[in-house]
Amino acid sequence: MKVFPQILIFIFVLAGALFGQVNPNAEVKWSILEPGGDAFSVETPSAMTVNRMKIDSKRTTLLYSGELERRYFFVAVDFPGSEGFFSVVERLIEEYGNAEPGPIVEGATSEYQFKGLDNFYHRIIQTRTPAKIYTFHALSPKENDPMVTRFVHSAKIAGKDLLPPPESAAQLRQEAEVPKVDNGSTNSSSATAAEPNSSGSGAGSGNTQTATGTSAANESSNNKVNENKNLRLRTKPRPEYTRFARAYFLSGTVVIRATFMLNGTVGNVEVVRGLPFGLSDEAIKAAKAMTFDPAIRKGNPATVIRTIEYAFTIY
Repeated sequence: MKVFPQILIFIFVLAGALFGQVNPNAEVKWSILEPGGDAFSVETPSAMTVNRMKIDSKRTTLLYSGELERRYFFVAVDFPGSEGFFSVVERLIEEYGNAEPGPIVEGATSEYQFKGLDNFYHRIIQTRTPAKIYTFHALSPKENDPMVTRFVHSAKIAGKDLLPPPESAAQLRQEAEVPKVDNGSTNSSSATAAEPNSSGSGAGSGNTQTATGTSAANESSNNKVNENKNLRLRTKPRPEYTRFARAYFLSGTVVIRATFMLNGTVGNVEVVRGLPFGLSDEAIKAAKAMTFDPAIRKGNPATVIRTIEYAFTIY
């Protein structure tokens, strides 16, 4: 499996996180994803896009994906073979779930639940028919998310439920109508195939005009007492695109808050809004590797806090 999607990563250094607020009482419109000519169906709270991944001359995997309020929903339809999207999921279960994936058995359902290394809670179910292998995968930064639960429990093959109904289906449906997680964005696009073992990189640019907070140095300056200068970035390393994010065609924005110390080092870096599959960690690594000239306040070096956005896009 080979893929060569072009990846562009923009870096924005902002005075504050400029993203829209979400109405917590907004009604979620669920729909049924039931592609013609296929055996599966599933309820989804968001529009689903499809990526076609060419495995070999005879096999093409379909990956349906959607996102709502930092919840991510995926359905993969594979043809049996030695490699496919199911093998990407197997490696994800091993590395992120620290579990040994079992065989995907015809007519049976395999289920996995875990908090991944990306600090997202994953739910995965898999099954197969004589002709195809199906993977349903949903994840959220919130444990026991009702939308995730509704998604996986609604999955069917040829009209047959893959999981028994949850204990309180009516309550689940009511809870799943209201988003309760902070807003996040993601964009899907198509490419030729998914390569789980490759990594990507991107280029970034930014401005450094205003700080969200400052703390002046204690020492006094003999010259230029009233001089003020903004922080000036010297280098902005590029964050890497992780192999799982690429395989899942995941796009979106990581927002972090970084402290630029008066001694010229990057101090604390915290995630304000993250992405799964290791992209938050890659954004943190890139931020910590920045070099800069400290801000000047009243002639002295000063510590400033900046909000930084890393927008990961596959197109």
